[in-house]
Amino acid sequence: TRLAAMVGLGIAADIEWSNENKVLDQGDAPECVSAGTLGLLNTDDEHHNNPRFTSRDIHPFFVKIAGAGPNGAYGREGLKAAKAAGLISAYARLANDAEIDDWLENHGPVAVGTVWTPAMTLPVGDIVVVDSTISTDAGHWWFLHGQDIYYRHGTNSWGEDFADHGLFRMRRCGFTRLLKAGGEAWAIVQPVATPAASARKPSPSSTAKGLR
Repeated sequence: TRLAAMVGLGIAADIEWSNENKVLDQGDAPECVSAGTLGLLNTDDEHHNNPRFTSRDIHPFFVKIAGAGPNGAYGREGLKAAKAAGLISAYARLANDAEIDDWLENHGPVAVGTVWTPAMTLPVGDIVVVDSTISTDAGHWWFLHGQDIYYRHGTNSWGEDFADHGLFRMRRCGFTRLLKAGGEAWAIVQPVATPAASARKPSPSSTAKGLR
């Protein structure tokens, strides 16, 4: 991949957009579109915002999403609601792995909606294994906060008991399978931060059913 080639040449590093806030927890509610969107906004990006959403903010935002109900909500409707609320400036769908690589390398986290099988709820250490791209369960909305040559780095909205304190890795090949099986990935542009927020150190650091 382009990232692997750049790392090999010493002109790029693994990408990790930091989150100074706790991972959100949607509990048993089918509100992953709200939780995943707010969690992404809590995570650093090129504009260095820090809205500090908590799990208490999940449901109030969820009820603002058009069509939201007991079966969850659609990811794009969640992005529309976020834009209407002034939480984001724009959003655009990313068509493939190369576009996702580019956004993560240069701009910030990526919102993701994919199949999520029962086996994927049981990570092996911090690794979520994609055992299948077919599931009778509803899909899931989460986000990518980083990547390396071999793995996509994701954040879930099931609290800190999931995987590594709510963070996980997924093999790139497994993620690509999910994407090709009807998954979606979205670039989200946050508003330009205030001068006080911009003073934070920049990142990244080096080193269809409704969605539930």
